[in-house]
Amino acid sequence: MADAPPSFYRRYRHLLILLVYPLYFWGFQYVEQAVPVAKHIMYVSADDYIPFVALSIYPYLFWYLYIAAAIAYTGFANPKGFIQLMLFLYIGMGVSYGIYLLFPNGQNLRPALASLGEGWHHDLIRWLYRVDTPTNSNPSMHVIDSMAVYLALKRDQWLSGRRAFQAVNLVLNLVIIASTLLVKQHSVIDVICALAFSWVLYLGIMRHDLLSRAMQYWRDQRPEDVVPESEVAFAEAVAEEKE
Repeated sequence: MADAPPSFYRRYRHLLILLVYPLYFWGFQYVEQAVPVAKHIMYVSADDYIPFVALSIYPYLFWYLYIAAAIAYTGFANPKGFIQLMLFLYIGMGVSYGIYLLFPNGQNLRPALASLGEGWHHDLIRWLYRVDTPTNSNPSMHVIDSMAVYLALKRDQWLSGRRAFQAVNLVLNLVIIASTLLVKQHSVIDVICALAFSWVLYLGIMRHDLLSRAMQYWRDQRPEDVVPESEVAFAEAVAEEKE
């Protein structure tokens, strides 16, 4: 008699990680209120050569859809990739919040609201400037999260060999990163620091898969019969793609 197919919960229990996500929205609001004024201004001379391009607000806001689509895809198609993506996002945002609190920073590159023209893109920029203050800019979470999505999709077993998709993926990532500069939300130094931090996260979470190694080491150190079922289930979800 054939084994019964796994239940929906067993197949997709890794999606429970998403329950943590709302805490990061609350964390962003907390940091915004805790750091109302930037004590350290992020600026390099290269910022003066980057023009303000109002139309860049569209790829800047597309970032939200980019992240949501990657989470949805990996969540149902690639459990291990999903867990790595979420760890990249969570650690990236969490560490960034800590930096903002310990090193209150921001930028003063934005044009005056009165200088903005008419049209949807200008209206969207006015809205963005109102809801997102010019504090807490370095490192850029926009860049960190965009890199997390790009790398997760690039490493996906099914998508990695599709050159057309990966070309679009690369272009979207680059345009989103450029938009953070072109709408004057970030300084060049914010982007550089975010890219460097993203490289560290990539090495630890994706390339060297330290989570799986730690889970495997933990399991090897304890008899199977005393390992809680929840830990075994989580470890199996992390290792599922590798098996």
